Amino acid sequence: MSNGQELVLHKKLFRQLTTDELYELLRVRSEVFVVEQNCVYQDLDGIPHIKMTWRK
Repeated sequence: MSNGQELVLHKKLFRQLTTDELYELLRVRSEVFVVEQNCVYQDLDGIPHIKMTWRK
């Protein structure tokens, strides 16, 4: 990463996410897809998610 921090990959089952982790993932996803890419489509599609993978 350009700021000198090491990139860490996180992987959890959906049910293992804390409320704060889920909120942060949805906030960043919304920021990228709705704001930066001007994509105003509904994000939550009703399809159950089993696991989430993200980088910090």
